[in-house]
Amino acid sequence: MICAGSGQLGKMPDNSPSINWIPVNIDSSYVVDIALQSTLNQSFSERVHHLLNPHEISWREFLQHFQAAELKFRIKLYRQVIDLIQF
Repeated sequence: MICAGSGQLGKMPDNSPSINWIPVNIDSSYVVDIALQSTLNQSFSERVHHLLNPHEISWREFLQHFQAAELKFRIKLYRQVIDLIQF
């Protein structure tokens, strides 16, 4: 939501939690693999999965990648950007 909304507004928040997202194509392949595994002999807690990218980057580094790609945006206070996105 933040990236899509910020891109439309041309504004990105100055700070946010670290980025540990997984690209959707990789994430979906994990979900399929997990779904196809037999879980009949596992307890409920063993069937819970939380997929994260082990190569976490900071929000600042994330913004630097956007700037290197020559995307046009201004960096604003986090709360200002969220308020704009939420209308």
